[in-house]
Amino acid sequence: MYTIKGPQLLTYGREDFPVYCAHEPLMELQDIKAHGAPFVVIEPAHEIGKQHCNFIIYKDKSKIPAKYYARPQKNRCPIAITNSYSAASRIAAKPR
Repeated sequence: MYTIKGPQLLTYGREDFPVYCAHEPLMELQDIKAHGAPFVVIEPAHEIGKQHCNFIIYKDKSKIPAKYYARPQKNRCPIAITNSYSAASRIAAKPR
């Protein structure tokens, strides 16, 4: 299993997190930024791959616990995530 090492936004602050789960924190953050609340809240299993993750959908946004809004901010990535297309085009445009 491929994993991301080190606590950060992509790992929910965990030391070791599967690559195939790394989209979940970004989805929550994007929903919070775009709509003011996460559409789906993911509670990753304690032992990923051995236990089930929980997907929670709140019908009432006011019932979403504050910890789910704080989680993406707490585990903020120290580097900026850039658009890979524009980064690739800048690299390709460099003279040789």
